[in-house]
Amino acid sequence: MDLDGKRVLLTGASRGVGASIARALTDAGATVVGVARTDTGGITGDLMDPSFVGGLIPQALQGGPIDVLVNNAGVAVPGRLSEQSDANVRAVLRVNLEVPALLCQAVLPSMLARGTGHIVNVSSLAMAVDTPGFASYGASKAGLSSFTESLRVELEGSAVGVTLVEIGEADTDMVHELRSDPQVDAIFSKSEQLRLQRMLPVDEVASAIRAAIESDKSHVRLPRRAAAFPMIANIPRRIGRIFGP
Repeated sequence: MDLDGKRVLLTGASRGVGASIARALTDAGATVVGVARTDTGGITGDLMDPSFVGGLIPQALQGGPIDVLVNNAGVAVPGRLSEQSDANVRAVLRVNLEVPALLCQAVLPSMLARGTGHIVNVSSLAMAVDTPGFASYGASKAGLSSFTESLRVELEGSAVGVTLVEIGEADTDMVHELRSDPQVDAIFSKSEQLRLQRMLPVDEVASAIRAAIESDKSHVRLPRRAAAFPMIANIPRRIGRIFGP
């Protein structure tokens, strides 16, 4: 898709990877409507609020068609499940999985009617790695990856593209906040020592997402050295597609 002149709805736009995605797509000529809890000049609201999420796509469509939806917003609350509050578990599952699914559901009718569109869902390599203290986060990202793969199959033959982004640790405030916990930092440090992970510059992630939209690429997996994890996890799904209906 040529991004010049296109409208993009981007969640989690205020900082980190989201802010970098906004810059990259704007540089490509797109108009980016950012969604965040703080005022970024786009749409301000809380994705935990069902009424806000329910009205988000209609509100964005008032300004014109949505050519690209980027579900980038995400939260992580580390800690063993037995010590987590109900609110924390719900927040992780809500923002990371439920909201992206609902926004895809809401935007698809207009994309299909216009015969054009692209959806990007930002997941994580955590979908393929079992990490103590990240049960809810890993489950939410595994769910998002599975949802996105299934959505792509549903949309085969249509003019709506789907990109699944699965990344490791990025150089964001959220990751640095997580690593302030010694136990979490030890997990990240071990993967770096084994050369399975590296701190990803946010501009690298954003550039890869821009390129994926422009070339209708199905997957973005960074760092490349860890891309085998989700690929191996997807083997049963690929076999099912070969022998399925």
